[in-house]
Amino acid sequence: MRLTTKVGLVLVFPLLAALVGVVVVADHLRETRSDARFLNLAGRQRMLSVELRSWLNMVSAGQLEDRAGLQERTEAFSSALHRLRHGDSADPRLGPAPAELLPALDAVEAQWQVVVVDLRRVAAGGLGPGAAVSSRTDASMEQLRVRSEALVNAYEARMHRLRANLMLGLGTLLGVVLLVLLAGLVLTRRFLVRPLQQLTAAAGRVRGGDYSIRVRLNSKDELAVLSGAFNEMAEQAGHMLATSEGQRRQAEMIIECVPVIMLVLREDLTVLRSNRGLAATLGLSESDVLGRPVTAFLGGERLRDAVAEVLATRQTRRALLLDGCGSLGERRHMRATLAAMDDGAGPQRLLLVAEDLTQEEALVARAAASETRFNAVVESATDAVVLLDAQGRITYNNAATEKMFGWDGDQLIGRCLAMLACPEGAAPNERTLVAAVPPVGARLLEGRRRDGTVFPVECTVSACGIGGDAAFIGILRDVSTGQVLAAKALEMDRMLAAGTLAAGVAHEINNPLSYVLANLQHVAARMEGLKQADVTRQCGMEAHLDDVISAVNDARDGAERVRRIARDLGTLSRSAEDEPVRPASLVRVLEAAVSLAWNHVRHRAQFTREIGVAPLVDANESKLGQVFLNLLINAAHAIPEGQAGTNEIRVRIRTGDDGDAVVEVHDTGCGIPEELQERIFDPFFTTKPVGQGTGLGLSICKAIIASCGGTLTVRSRVGVGSCFTVTLPPSSGASRGTPGEDAPPDAAARGRILVVDDDPLVAVGLRRILQNDHDVQLADGGRAALAILAEQPFDVILCDLMMPDMTGMDLFAELKRRHPELVDRVVFISGGAFTPTGRAFLDSVNNPRLDKPVDMAALKRVIQQVLAG
Repeated sequence: MRLTTKVGLVLVFPLLAALVGVVVVADHLRETRSDARFLNLAGRQRMLSVELRSWLNMVSAGQLEDRAGLQERTEAFSSALHRLRHGDSADPRLGPAPAELLPALDAVEAQWQVVVVDLRRVAAGGLGPGAAVSSRTDASMEQLRVRSEALVNAYEARMHRLRANLMLGLGTLLGVVLLVLLAGLVLTRRFLVRPLQQLTAAAGRVRGGDYSIRVRLNSKDELAVLSGAFNEMAEQAGHMLATSEGQRRQAEMIIECVPVIMLVLREDLTVLRSNRGLAATLGLSESDVLGRPVTAFLGGERLRDAVAEVLATRQTRRALLLDGCGSLGERRHMRATLAAMDDGAGPQRLLLVAEDLTQEEALVARAAASETRFNAVVESATDAVVLLDAQGRITYNNAATEKMFGWDGDQLIGRCLAMLACPEGAAPNERTLVAAVPPVGARLLEGRRRDGTVFPVECTVSACGIGGDAAFIGILRDVSTGQVLAAKALEMDRMLAAGTLAAGVAHEINNPLSYVLANLQHVAARMEGLKQADVTRQCGMEAHLDDVISAVNDARDGAERVRRIARDLGTLSRSAEDEPVRPASLVRVLEAAVSLAWNHVRHRAQFTREIGVAPLVDANESKLGQVFLNLLINAAHAIPEGQAGTNEIRVRIRTGDDGDAVVEVHDTGCGIPEELQERIFDPFFTTKPVGQGTGLGLSICKAIIASCGGTLTVRSRVGVGSCFTVTLPPSSGASRGTPGEDAPPDAAARGRILVVDDDPLVAVGLRRILQNDHDVQLADGGRAALAILAEQPFDVILCDLMMPDMTGMDLFAELKRRHPELVDRVVFISGGAFTPTGRAFLDSVNNPRLDKPVDMAALKRVIQQVLAG
């Protein structure tokens, strides 16, 4: 049922009931009012009947002569009866008598007709004065009064009944109306008020944010349709709210996670809200800034001016550069966007989004610095570096490319790589290298300079991506110098092999050279003795002996020269890693270098030595000898051949003013230009022609001297000559066991000497030399020596270091264990302790040591020192 129908029924039923009640009550009221008139008229009729009787009695008694009044009353009574029965035409409100009163009215009228006859006779004068009314007339009049009274009572009863009915009707009407109204109220509450209340309550909950409420109505009227629409709207609103809430949360999450500062500001620039970016950027939490002016930590007056502009123009201000201040006072460079928030929510608000540019600026600066460094590296590279596009055309080249090939940079841009390098014998066109340059490894090609000269280049092409486009990097290296270096390295390898071989040969020469020298010295001594003998003088053999002695001395000089050469070869060819840093004599190292460089010097210049007093220095003798040999050879190369008489190489050893050892190498060569003097110590820099120098010698020499704590400097004038000066600090410790540096004892002592050597000729030669001054016994190895020492003591033990059965090191260890008192009496003799183990052993003990071939004078001095204790 439609709602309008229900409302109509609710409204019509009470109205109909009220209308019916009003009609009924109105009818009752009309009847009641009519009966009231009848009652008044009946009462008047009754009073008339009483008056008529009174009049009649008075007339009968002769008390009243006024018959006209009686007649008038009689007519009035008849008129009243007529009006009671038929109503009053003059008064429409008085209608005919009700049917239920007609019998009482008929009785009155019938009795009136009886009385009327008497009244007419009286009126006509039938009764004389004083004549009494007949009993019949009196009875009629009484009967008329009684019937009139009955009529009045009937009217009164009807009147009471009508009034009761009226009251009943009114009560019924009120009851019906109330019931109908109550039913209408119930129906209205059920079908209208309650659904409206549900809709109102649901609307209130929806307004409060509860979109889960649903209205359930059993009816199928407009309210049901309205509730369905309301439910659908609530569901859609809830869905929209959930979506909006999710979007809001996402937006808040995004706002909180973005690495920028987001602030909501009032017009007075106080902070209403901030995100986490503020803490991440400036170290300030939201509680630190709420209610504070944003200018206290961001923007300052510049932000105030921007805010005034945005509020005035209503336009967003972008790329606003501001300064921020962190919680620790650090300054930040910010880029901000400022916009007005027109949401109609009250006072004007502004949104400020600020991004920290400090790291970005630092990255840009680092990128610029990195680019600058990269450009500096590429531009300072000695190799030619070119960038190529996908077709192999040059898009960039460094300065080395221009220097290497003789082209200006702009002239190479857009040209093919093949014009610079292509396979040997091929024409320099694009077909020699594929158009799309493939990444290739090191490839030997033929380079062509602008002037047409050809030289070998090593080309390496690798792919790279620049800006997402295919590109290649080509590196071209001039290997002509490298080939020279390779040849030089091969030559140096050969020299190293020769040096190693020479060291081995020198070691093998030392043993036979030892007994050759010993035997020659023994022969010379014996020949001198024979020369002094009488038999020789008697036979005239002095001249012959002088000739033999001279030949023996010449042989001794030759053997000594061989000994010195072998010693120098051993010193300079020894591995630098095996040679320790220890106090070294500059005189000895320099003499060895002069011996090896003499073949280069003698054809070019006179050689002069100025040997002064210089302290020992802590150095590696092999490396130090390499420095002096290099300086001497460079000095010789600075002087052309064929003018040895007019040129000079002078070596001077002295002590500097501050106590340092100073070695100066002067030459009268061509000299070095002043602008090149600082570059001669750079690696691979040389002033010599190609093939005669690598440019590494002086740089290595400078590094060796620097490792010893010294300096290497140069003074030079073109056409006059050069002077290289080596300055080394003095040694921090004294020399240990260096023969010849200590003076021999004043008086010679005779002692028992044990010679331990696996070479019997060396041992016999030593015995021949020493047997005149000492008691000498021989042992052919370490085990034999231990057996002899177990039986008898010795004052001095001359022990070879390297022996096959038991080395001198092993024998020394056994002596420390068995005969520790003999340890300090051991003197080591070696043909060259070139092994790391032998070198380390000699550096770990304080015993004297002598190198083969042995200098007999030094040997005798060492023996006397040991005997002297």
